[in-house]
Amino acid sequence: MPSADALAWARRAFPGLDPLSARPLPPAGSSRTLTRLSHTGGSLVLVENPVEVTAAVNENDAFGYLAAHLGARGIPVPGVLAYKRSRG
Repeated sequence: MPSADALAWARRAFPGLDPLSARPLPPAGSSRTLTRLSHTGGSLVLVENPVEVTAAVNENDAFGYLAAHLGARGIPVPGVLAYKRSRG
């Protein structure tokens, strides 16, 4: 399950979010925690991977970059709706 801080941030970012709908998703080859949440417009996946924030590129940055890069070329990838680097 996501941390209380991550869930509170998601509720502020997406006011129609139902916190009681949280369903953990299986691990996918990284240390990230994935949780599906219901929203008034459908559902979304909250990804949490707290990392030390440095100038270096990390796994979270790489995912956001690749999703944008591939999506701009018409390749179906998950869209990044919001990203807060300092919170992972």
